[in-house]
Amino acid sequence: MAAYHLLTIWRIEAPLEDVYTAVQNSLRWPAWWPGVKKVEQLQSGQASGIDSVWRYCWQGNLPYQLVFDVRATRIEPLLAIEGSASGDLEGTGRWLFSSEGAVSVVRYEWQVRSTRWWMNLIAPLARPLFIIHFALSLSYALLPAALSGRWRIGPTLLAGAFYGLLIYAVNLYGLTWFFPWFAVSRDWVTLLAHLVFGISLSGACLLFARCAGRRSRSAERGMLGYIDFKETKT
Repeated sequence: MAAYHLLTIWRIEAPLEDVYTAVQNSLRWPAWWPGVKKVEQLQSGQASGIDSVWRYCWQGNLPYQLVFDVRATRIEPLLAIEGSASGDLEGTGRWLFSSEGAVSVVRYEWQVRSTRWWMNLIAPLARPLFIIHFALSLSYALLPAALSGRWRIGPTLLAGAFYGLLIYAVNLYGLTWFFPWFAVSRDWVTLLAHLVFGISLSGACLLFARCAGRRSRSAERGMLGYIDFKETKT
């Protein structure tokens, strides 16, 4: 079976108690979490929630659904929720909660294996997507690198800001066609991070181009000086 380790980190400007309650009340997930189509409770478990069993149905824009059950194995209010999954996915899921001032931080980890035969069949083909993702990251630098030597610093940084916004649109709206859970990362923090990335990338490319240009001109002057010296000497 194909194994996956998925990690999502949310930073939400809301009280930790409210965030924890929203996550714990998974029956309400379909109302706010894109991709969650249905949640139902199969078993109530203990008063603390341990051993309760929930069934989740997920579906993105692609024409298939994932259905799996999760049994709660650990519940520590405002700290952690863990469960074991069975069905289309088998493994463990873990929510970890913390706060940084007024910001609530939620760390969500999945360590699961797929049980569907067709998912296991395409897994060897899907793993190269990580290489494609790395290549895509490198390709983001091509346009700023190509334009860095043509514009002054002001227009370059402004273009970098717009470029960062374009990458944000591609990552958080275009890729949600395949990965609907990316939608929960659409917030001002992620937007600002892409904006800073675009400006920093364009500025770094401009700085590199100017340094390379200075080295090239210095080498040219050195060569011309050497040639003049030889001609004068002869």
